[in-house]
This record gives sequence, structure tokens and C-alpha cells, in this order.
Amino acid sequence: RSLAICFYLANEGLSILENAGEAGVPIPAALRDALEQIRKKGDQGVAAQILDANLRFTGPFTPRKKTDLLVLHHAAATQCTVEDVHRWHLARGWLGIGYHYFVRKDGSIWRGRPEDAIGAHTEGHNDHSIGICAEGDFSKEQMPIKQQRAISDLVAWIVSRYPGTAVG
Repeated sequence: RSLAICFYLANEGLSILENAGEAGVPIPAALRDALEQIRKKGDQGVAAQILDANLRFTGPFTPRKKTDLLVLHHAAATQCTVEDVHRWHLARGWLGIGYHYFVRKDGSIWRGRPEDAIGAHTEGHNDHSIGICAEGDFSKEQMPIKQQRAISDLVAWIVSRYPGTAVG
């Protein structure tokens, strides 16, 4: 929950800076340059940055009929890969990784199960949510800035395609 609040605050902070600049409030050059880099990155699209590990699943997926929730998780492992999580979930008897996206500490974004499929990440909410898992155990460590930025971009991209989606 605190992770979601951090992302909201970061996004709101950028919005405030952009609006202040448009209103004629002087913005330091370093902040103006950072905003321009963020805009350019957004223009390239998160979709182009998503990596595919070509995971093999054990059966067909059930399509998700609606999306109104985006759930953020951490792997509770200080170091792991999308393949590791996939193996762990297969060992539980699942079709494979239950999350739709997995974000490494280096900021790389990996595809998990298909985005339009029902997930296996939040009991009682899988049929209407998208799950994102971050590498790490954030009860013991802090999330790296690169990973925070990647998740923030991914969340913004998903919410832009599913208006009204809550993040939790």
C-alpha cells in the first residue's frame, strides 16, 4: 500500500511541476530537463520496453472480462527472476507465474502471464485485476530508484488503458 502511495505522490509531483511551468513559474533547468526525458520515455511507450522470457504455461487461460484494479506485490526474495517466480508458481500447481508483469531491480520489465488472462496473485480479486510483482523483499530492503521508475511508468501505462483502475 505504501508503494502505491509513493507512486501516486511521484506522479502528482511531476504533474504539479509541469503545470507550474505552463503557468509561467520558473522551473530550474535540471528539473525541466528531467521532465523532458520523462516525456520522451513516455512517448516511446512502455510496451516497447517489456521483455519476454517465453515462459511455458501448463494450460489455457481464462480471459479476464473487466479490469478495475492493479495490485502491486513484491517477491519476498531479495534476488530472483521472472523464471524463478514462474517455477515457484508451477510448483504450487498453477498454470505458471500468477503475475502479469515482473519488474527487476535494474528496472527491466518482464511479461508474466498474458495481460488479458485472469491472474493468480490476489485471492478474491484475480478475475478483475492485473498483478505486478517487484523483485525484492521490501520488508528488509529499499526499492532501487530504477525499479521505482519502471513500476511507475508501467502503472501509468496500464491505468491509461484501463481508466478508473484503482492501484493497491
